[in-house]
Amino acid sequence: MSLSRTDQRLAVVREDGTVAATDLALGTAPDLLPDLGTDNLLATYSANGRLLFVAKRSGETLVWDTAQRK
Repeated sequence: MSLSRTDQRLAVVREDGTVAATDLALGTAPDLLPDLGTDNLLATYSANGRLLFVAKRSGETLVWDTAQRK
């Protein structure tokens, strides 16, 4: 689980390995990020909240641009 320092976005790696993110200020339901796959262990935001780093079970790390959603 990771909370962005610059805004109220929360990212969570769920039990099934998928990643969901939500904007706590808006109170919206979590949005699944299917492009990140289902074998994730950890997610954390960069200091400025622009990037989401996702650690995979394989040891690979993905970098997700939160604004461009890719």
